Amino acid sequence: MPSRFGPDSVKHYQPSTQRVDNRSPVVMLYDLNMEEVTAPRLFNLLCLYGDVLRVKFLATKPGCAMVEMGEADAASRAMANLSGAPLFGVPLVLRPSHQRRVLRCSEMGITTARLPATGAPSFEDFSGSPNNRFRTPELAARNRVVAPSKLLRFFNLPVGCGETELMEIFQMVSFIYSRLVLYSSRQKSFCRTRICFSRFTTTTNTVVA
Repeated sequence: MPSRFGPDSVKHYQPSTQRVDNRSPVVMLYDLNMEEVTAPRLFNLLCLYGDVLRVKFLATKPGCAMVEMGEADAASRAMANLSGAPLFGVPLVLRPSHQRRVLRCSEMGITTARLPATGAPSFEDFSGSPNNRFRTPELAARNRVVAPSKLLRFFNLPVGCGETELMEIFQMVSFIYSRLVLYSSRQKSFCRTRICFSRFTTTTNTVVA
């Protein structure tokens, strides 16, 4: 895939189609920085492109993870937009999987292992997460699917949260930005923010943090 850079309680939206789709909804990620990457961090990144159901790190292939998306189009969007994007200093490598789903550890008769570097679980199920953004056609239509860039937008900041508070948060995690714009929603019940970073890698690291 060329780079573009220089439990099941929640129903997930499946676009209707008349053709047989033989593509897999499972994405393989390779060469991950396992000192930093965990299942929730991969969820935070890939949920921008579709619902994330399950994430599993492979014990036999260090630095490799399988992510089951809600449908094949979501897997395609993730591969098209994230291939080559930097994450914790390493370019992301995404490939389609031959597997049709990521099995739970209970289905395989094994217990969930811990990742050596972080101690985090090697498998997590996000199928019931309310943070999935494509659960219904209405929610899916609100999402703006874009590739990572130096500009980061985020929403639902508490009213009254200003640049000083945001600066303190970013300094705590050593993320330095070059420009920040705060503006209120029309309902004035929350704030929205645009932040411009000097490097792509800071943007992706911020999203998953």
